[in-house]
Amino acid sequence: MFVIKRDGKIEYFNIEKIEIAIRKALVETKESKDITKVSKLISLSVQEEIKNEFDEYIEIEKIQDIVEFKLMEQGYKNTAKAYILYRAERNRIRNQHPLDESILGLLNLTNEEVMSENSNKNATLVSTQRDLIAGEISKYIAKTKMIPEDIVAAHERGVIHIHDLDYYAQNLTNCELVPLNDIFEKGTVINKKLIRTPKSLRTASTLATQIATKISSYTYGGQTMSISHLAPYVKVSENKIRKEVKEEMKLINKSISDKEVEKIVEIRLKKEIKDSIQTFNYQLSTMNSTNGQSPFLSLALYINENPKYKKETAMLIEEVLNQRIEGMENEFGVKATPTFPKLLFFLDEDNMYPNSEYYYLKQLAIKCTSLRMNPDYISAKIMKKLYGFIFPCINKTCA
Repeated sequence: MFVIKRDGKIEYFNIEKIEIAIRKALVETKESKDITKVSKLISLSVQEEIKNEFDEYIEIEKIQDIVEFKLMEQGYKNTAKAYILYRAERNRIRNQHPLDESILGLLNLTNEEVMSENSNKNATLVSTQRDLIAGEISKYIAKTKMIPEDIVAAHERGVIHIHDLDYYAQNLTNCELVPLNDIFEKGTVINKKLIRTPKSLRTASTLATQIATKISSYTYGGQTMSISHLAPYVKVSENKIRKEVKEEMKLINKSISDKEVEKIVEIRLKKEIKDSIQTFNYQLSTMNSTNGQSPFLSLALYINENPKYKKETAMLIEEVLNQRIEGMENEFGVKATPTFPKLLFFLDEDNMYPNSEYYYLKQLAIKCTSLRMNPDYISAKIMKKLYGFIFPCINKTCA
């Protein structure tokens, strides 16, 4: 007698397998005091039925049907029920889609491999779980429908690694350089709402974080913004403050010198710079994109990117470094290093040496690194040698 298994393979009939299955069911229900004897007798009865009803081949499902019938016939109803439930569970496991276990593991927080593959994502958040579930589906589609089998096999063996499989199925971009200057100058659209050119540094800083969050929601990987793109709005705020001071003095009929006006403007401008950078940091650290994480943003601190606004860029860099040194309170009220933005400090002729005009910024960056392990440093000289020009990049590996 031969048994046809579920996968079509054929093997010799083995009564011991039937006996073991019946014994396990009897152990669970405790319906018999002599489990060994009963399981032996019922399995022989099953064997006899098979010999009488079938010639040479029998399907595994037919055998199991006979086992159930014989248990019921002999009065072991609870054991028959336990056997049926076990059989149903085994069928459920066999028929389970490869995605099922992975996705259920995300929902019950047991799929540690997927939950821990990106340290920037909190897998306990509903929004993050939705992104991770979509990612598992993307992996499955990519492996079964899009990537050649031999490449997938090499990936599974660890010979190669296909990066970002969780986003492979969709036509998405990653690692963007964000042209804030162009966006600010021409305006932009967010959620079908027209956003015009910012009228102050504070507005520009807030808008920059909204843009970063939107980009993070519609792409994956990192993005880089330049602090120099905010520099023109330092000048916008300065002029605005100067106009306000003069109007205030006129309102109270008080005459002050231009020097006094400039002193007031300087104080207020420094405060606006501080408030704007603080807003930028807090917005970036508290806003989540649709994948449940803060935007993966790098901030390029390069004085010479926009020579027309070197002074204003230097003021912003100084405040960025000061606030990073100070840190940001975590949920326990302890000053900690915020994850984003990553800071990219460009070393150039005008900040490298003690007699350089902006050497104080390099010293401040070094202090920041000693306390916060940030910023990363990029050599403008080496980058120019390698690429012919200097540009903001995604991370320090570009130079």
